[in-house]
Amino acid sequence: MTLALVAALFLQEALSLLDQGKRFLEERNLAVAETVFRELVSKSPEDSRASYYLGITLSRQDRTEEAIVALENARRFAKRPNPSILYELGTAFSKVERWQEAEEVLKQATELAPAEAVMRLQLGWVYYSKLEGEKARAEFERVIATSPSGLAFLYLGLTEIGLGRNEPAVAALRAAIGLEPGLLEAHVALGKVLARAGRDEEATPVLARALEIDGSNAEAHFQLGLIALRRGDLDSASRSFEATIDADPEHLQAWYNRALVAERVGHGEEARACWARVAELRASGAEDPEAKRRMRARTR
Repeated sequence: MTLALVAALFLQEALSLLDQGKRFLEERNLAVAETVFRELVSKSPEDSRASYYLGITLSRQDRTEEAIVALENARRFAKRPNPSILYELGTAFSKVERWQEAEEVLKQATELAPAEAVMRLQLGWVYYSKLEGEKARAEFERVIATSPSGLAFLYLGLTEIGLGRNEPAVAALRAAIGLEPGLLEAHVALGKVLARAGRDEEATPVLARALEIDGSNAEAHFQLGLIALRRGDLDSASRSFEATIDADPEHLQAWYNRALVAERVGHGEEARACWARVAELRASGAEDPEAKRRMRARTR
């Protein structure tokens, strides 16, 4: 058998394995896909495609550090800079909050494929997460100009909130809902920004719609509780705070406000239990959900 024939047979076998692995990946049979791609990597360690698909498979299993190793290998062995590899690598870096590395590779990806909206969205999200609000807004606006989507308007709205620009945020979030009526995060964010602006009548149906989409959303329940509390409907407020706690037992502000309501209606034992839980959560280092959410946008 000639060397050329051996090489051709090996290539055919590698392509067959790659196709099998991709099929398993599409079917979300991730364990089998991983086995196939690992076999391909062991046979051809410098095949960037095998490492690329192995990285995607590992990432979808939330094994992000392993995915990064595979994707770094894919980048190393690629014959030329590949925007798809860079995008997946940047997304993996984002998952483990390695923001600077994520920014670097995603900027390369967008330079190589400037029309790919998904890559710009991810880069914008990295800027948002790094608290570079103006840069994030610029990326989201570029996406919206060419490929408007509910997600792009949602990210823009969240960025505008972080920048303290409520009216542009409301407009962006309404646009997100217009494009994707079932986008839960947009309903919750819009309801929240409206409620904080004292526009409770507008906020209430938006938050109610959020609960139609996902009845266990803690933040929607909590915001409705605050609205009920402001209008003096203590029974509704208490029910909303209880629903918040059912969805998120460590929601400090829900426990705090439930304690206040219990005191106001004269339920002393319930109030004491709630205050005890507040103290317990504070002692354990729990924070207001707002403080937990480090992903805030601001100008530099």
